[in-house]
Amino acid sequence: MTSQGYRKSFWDEKIVEWEERKYDVARGLIDVNRSVRFRMDVARRILRMVVKGRTVLELGCGSSRLLAEVGRMGARKYIGVDVASTAIAAAERAARQFGGLECELINGDVTEVRRDDADICFSLGLLDWLSLDEIKRVRANIPTIYFFHSYSEKRLSLQYMAHKAYVFAMYGHRSKGYVPHYYSEEDIEGALRGTLAPGRIQSFRSPRLSFGAIAHHLPAGLEAELEFGE
Repeated sequence: MTSQGYRKSFWDEKIVEWEERKYDVARGLIDVNRSVRFRMDVARRILRMVVKGRTVLELGCGSSRLLAEVGRMGARKYIGVDVASTAIAAAERAARQFGGLECELINGDVTEVRRDDADICFSLGLLDWLSLDEIKRVRANIPTIYFFHSYSEKRLSLQYMAHKAYVFAMYGHRSKGYVPHYYSEEDIEGALRGTLAPGRIQSFRSPRLSFGAIAHHLPAGLEAELEFGE
């Protein structure tokens, strides 16, 4: 099986169950998924400020859990891309149920998608599963001025070490080396830099994101709006 074929089979099997476990399962005494939910909350806040009248492209969209909200925020169009057929099938159901937004859902590898018709591009968790060369390719193929992408930061902490151990124990020992990456801010800035995004690409951090961060290039003045909920 090719690496792309393995990637597709991995996410076909994993993504829908992963989303349900991270977003829908009732919280216990120790909420191990709170950083993922907070990441989604940050995405909502950003989108609420920038999507009105714009075309929004979500890479690694999964079942497009933000589709209806993006529509209610006034977006002109939503484009979702995911390698997993199971995810796109769920996203199509979500699009039919909402019915108030022009949607285009693409079942394919994000590294092979070329689009120049989006106003803002975002992803949550996708960069963790791409090499730096693949991130550069995605950036070149989708040259939006505005974007934000979450990533797992290579940062020495108990949460970081615990996550690496969890990945190995749960599936890393049998996934043929297909495991999440951890990057520095410099790695991500270098991979995302492009001629259509002048100025420094910044990273938003919060204790509530654990060892995660969100790299972004947004309209002037919006960076300060991310400093919330501490």
